[in-house]
This record gives sequence, C-alpha cells and structure tokens, in this order.
Amino acid sequence: MAAGNYITSVTLLVFPNGAKFLSFIDSSLTYAEKTTAQELVITEAENWLDNQLRGRTATPATHIQSACKQIALEYARGMILRDNPIIKDEDREERAKAYFERAEKLLESLRYGASATVPVAAAQNTGNGTISAIAVDDEYTLTEDWIIRCISETEPTFEIVGSFTGELYTYDITDGVYPVQADSERIPEEQRRISFTITAGNVAFAEEDEFTFKTFAPSWGRRLVASGNLKLTG
Repeated sequence: MAAGNYITSVTLLVFPNGAKFLSFIDSSLTYAEKTTAQELVITEAENWLDNQLRGRTATPATHIQSACKQIALEYARGMILRDNPIIKDEDREERAKAYFERAEKLLESLRYGASATVPVAAAQNTGNGTISAIAVDDEYTLTEDWIIRCISETEPTFEIVGSFTGELYTYDITDGVYPVQADSERIPEEQRRISFTITAGNVAFAEEDEFTFKTFAPSWGRRLVASGNLKLTG
C-alpha cells in the first residue's frame, strides 16, 4: 500500500525491535481506520522533513529517497510514542525524544547533490510545447531561480536568466539539448549550471511564453544566500 514519497508503505512503520506501529493504535478502530491513522503519521513526518529541507534542495527530495526514508521513519517513531495515549510506558516521552533527536542528527549529517524543481509552464503561455527535467551539475549548479522565456517565435528562441547567474546564451530549440556544445569544447562555468531540452508542441510558442524552476547547490557546494553573496557550505 503506497503511502508517502519516502515511507512508501505502511508496512515500513516498525520499530527497530520489529514491533509494528499497528499494535500501538487503539484496538477499537477498524483495520481501515488504523491504516488511515498510519498514513497520517507518514504524512506528518514527511511534511516535517520537507519543511526542514525546503530552500536547501528540491522537495519532495525523491532524489535522496533512501536517506529521507530513514529520517522520516525516526521522526514517525517519535510521533507514535509521543502522541499515543494508550502507551503506558513511563519512559514514553524520553523514548520519543530520543527518536526525534536521532532524526535531527541524521538530517544534520545529510549530504545531497545538486537538484532542481520540476519546470513549470506559465499559465498564460500560448504554445503547448514542453521542457525536459532540468539536468544539474554538482560542481557548477547554484541555488537560484530561473526563467526561460521565448524572445522570438519564428525561431523559436529562448533567453535563459538566473537570479544570480544572470543571462546566459540564448537557446534555439532546433539545436536540441541546451547548452549546445561539441565534446571537444570547453564551455564557461555559468553555462554548465543547467541543461534541458524544449520540444515544440502542435501550438507554436509565442513571445513571452516562459518556464520557471529553481536549482539548488549540493550540500557541500556553493550556495546563494539572502544577501546575494555566495558562501561555501558543506
């Protein structure tokens, strides 16, 4: 039974000793109600984790699903102990606290590569062409916002602008993958920060049609801060 982005099934809701969350839920509930209760635990644990990661890497962080699963599980274990009144264990609060602390320590030590959100086409777009998932580079990608906007519908040609990087080379979609380069060529660092392909649809692009997305530097790389400066993190 699918449940979440990281904890993908309620069958994963067990303690390290093998005890199932199910056994800690009010026995007066039906099996369906117990399953719903477990799914709510998964949702809350994953929402907590996504809130911690938001602004640092793409969320939901399915690109680091395995590591996120363990963090979310530790947090969920803390929740079921903290919030379940049928558990009479006198050490319940301390045990719950230990699981929460474990989740936070795993989060602090989490390492992840560069990532990007799913590109979104502007609602007012005339053309119905599509853009591929954004490819990023652990060495060059920064944390910033991007706009890819059509500036000529006869080509069609797009400008690419990053909130920190600024304007990059324009892109003619007939060239295929952006940035366009031969294997033997060395392109500037800025051009290596993102890569994508735009495919025309059956309705042509018009000027001002655009796609937007965000990129995030790796946990050990260069990251954009609110002041607009760069700092080394890791």
